Amino acid sequence: MITRPNFLTGMTQSAATSKRTIYPSLALAAIAALALLYARWVFAPSDDAYIFLVYANNFIHGHGLTFNGTLVEGFSSPLWVALLSLLGLTRLPLPFVLHFLGALSGIFALFAAYRLGYVLLQNAWWALLAPALLAATGDFVFYTASGLEEVLFTGLVALSMAEFLADPRASLKNARLPLLLTLTILARPEGVLFAAAIYLAGWAFNRSLWLPVRSGLLLTAMLAPILALKRLYYGYWLPNTYFVKSGSEFANILHGKVYLAQNALRYAVIAGLFVIFLVAVLWQRKTKGWQQVGFLLAAALVWLAYVFLVGGDNLVGGRILVPMLPLVYAALAYLVQSSGVSFKWAGVLTLLTAAVLIFGYVQDEEIRGHAARWRRNFTVRKNIGLYLKDNYPPDTLVALNPAGIIPFYSELPTIDMLGLNDTAIAHHGDRDYSLPFGHQAGDGEYILSRQPQIILLGGTAGKVPGGFLSDQQIGNSEVFQNEYHLETWPGMGYAYVRNDSGGE
Repeated sequence: MITRPNFLTGMTQSAATSKRTIYPSLALAAIAALALLYARWVFAPSDDAYIFLVYANNFIHGHGLTFNGTLVEGFSSPLWVALLSLLGLTRLPLPFVLHFLGALSGIFALFAAYRLGYVLLQNAWWALLAPALLAATGDFVFYTASGLEEVLFTGLVALSMAEFLADPRASLKNARLPLLLTLTILARPEGVLFAAAIYLAGWAFNRSLWLPVRSGLLLTAMLAPILALKRLYYGYWLPNTYFVKSGSEFANILHGKVYLAQNALRYAVIAGLFVIFLVAVLWQRKTKGWQQVGFLLAAALVWLAYVFLVGGDNLVGGRILVPMLPLVYAALAYLVQSSGVSFKWAGVLTLLTAAVLIFGYVQDEEIRGHAARWRRNFTVRKNIGLYLKDNYPPDTLVALNPAGIIPFYSELPTIDMLGLNDTAIAHHGDRDYSLPFGHQAGDGEYILSRQPQIILLGGTAGKVPGGFLSDQQIGNSEVFQNEYHLETWPGMGYAYVRNDSGGE
C-alpha cells in the first residue's frame, strides 16, 4: 500500500485516504479566501503596525533596529520585526510587505486551527468547523488585514497546542514542540503562559516531571541566545514596552473588566452554544477526550484572566482576545460532535453561527466608529509625515503620541511621548492609571528638556493638549508657552514649533 504524509492533518495516510482529504483541503482554501475578502472589507490602517515598519525601515537602511536613530526596543515581537525586515530586503514597499505578511499569517492561523480541530475530532470534515468560525470572527480578520503580530501569535499558539495534544508524550521528546514554543514567545512574550500550560499538562498527562523539564530545557536553550543578543544590543532583558505597561499592580483591573464587557456581547452566541452542547454531552455521560478539551478550556480561561488583570487593550475591537479563539472553537466543535449531531446539521449550525458573528461585528457601532477614525487618521498622519520630511532638516526632532505612521514617513528623529519607544519615559516617567492601558506613561518636563523642534499634541496634531499625561504636563509648562508657537498646517491640523526652528 502506498502511503504519504498529509500536510493538513500531519498523519500518514494511504493514497486512497489522501484523495478523500482533497475536498476538505479545498474547503479550507475557500474558507481562507473568504476570510481574506472579509478582512479587506473591514480593513483600517493601524498606527501601531507602522511602529514595526519604523524599525524594519531603519534596519534595511543600515541604521540598526532603532526608532529613527534611537536605540530602544519599542516592540514586543522580535519575530514580527525580523520577518518584516527580512522581507523588506526585497525592496518591496514596506506597507505592502506588512499587509502581505498579515495575510499569510491569517492563512497560517486558519491552518493551525484546522490542525488543532483534526487532533481533537480525528475527521477531516469536522476539523473545518474551527477555522470556519475563526474566519467569521471580525476581530481575527481585522487584525489579519491590519498587519499586527497578533494573528501570527494566534496561529503559533494553536499549532503548539495541536503538536502537544497529538501525542502528549512523544511531543515532549522531540524538538518540534520547543521550537514552536520558542517562535510563539518571540511572536509575543505572553507565549510563556501557553508554554507553562503545556508543560504543566505534560506533567499531569504523563505522570512524569522529567519529560516536560527536558523539553523546557531545550526551549530555554533555543530562546536564551536570542534574549542574550537582545540584552547586549538594547541593554535590558525585557522589551521597553513592558516597562511602560508594568507596575500598575491591580490598578488596571477596572479597565480589564470594561474591556471584557464591551467585547462579550459579540461572543454571546459562542457562549450559548457551549452551554447547550456541554449540557447535552454531560447528559449523555460521554467522557472520551475530556482531558484534551479540558486542557484547551483551562488555557483559554488563563488567557482571559491575563486580559482581565492587565487591562485589556485600546485598539479596535477585541484584539487581545484573538489568541484563545482557535482553542475555544476547536473545543466547541468537539462538544458538537460528541453530542451526536450529524455533520450536516453541524455544518448548518456553523454557517448560522458564522452569520451571527459577522453581523454582530459589522453592526457594532463602537467598532465601526473606531475603525473609521483609524482610516481618517491614516491619511492625515501620512501627509504630516511626508510634510515633515519635505520641509524640515533630517535632524529635526519631533515629539508626538502616534508613533507609527508619522515617524515612518518622516524618517525624522522622534520622541514617543507615550514612552513605548522611549526608555526615559518607560523606565522613569510618571503614570496615570486612569488612562487606557498602554497610554498611561508620560513626562512633559523630560520631553521639553530635549528641546524638540516640533510638538504634535493629542491623537494626531491637535490645537489643545489631549488627555495623555505628557500632553497635560506640556500644556501647563511655562517653558512650552514661552518657547513654542502655534502653526496651522492646512488639511493636517496644528503643530507647535520651537521659536528658534524653521522649515526649509
